[in-house]
Amino acid sequence: MVSKQGRANTQNPKILVQMLGEIIAFFAKAGLDITDYPITFGSWQGSQLLREDLEALLFSQIQVHAKNNHVFGMDSRWGQAADAQSRR
Repeated sequence: MVSKQGRANTQNPKILVQMLGEIIAFFAKAGLDITDYPITFGSWQGSQLLREDLEALLFSQIQVHAKNNHVFGMDSRWGQAADAQSRR
């Protein structure tokens, strides 16, 4: 819904909360409560403030997804695991 690109800090969490408020209202008109479903976001955007804002919107199932960057050694060379295939 709201992507995070690059390394710079963004206002995406604020935008996410604003958009979710509008989406919740849209579905509520049809009698659907989307806050019954879990909401997920990347660890970069996660914060206590975001969690509190999501709870204020009545989301009770909040999941954070983290990205790992593993570095491995292979044949005396070191690099990211994702790059190993290209080194063959």
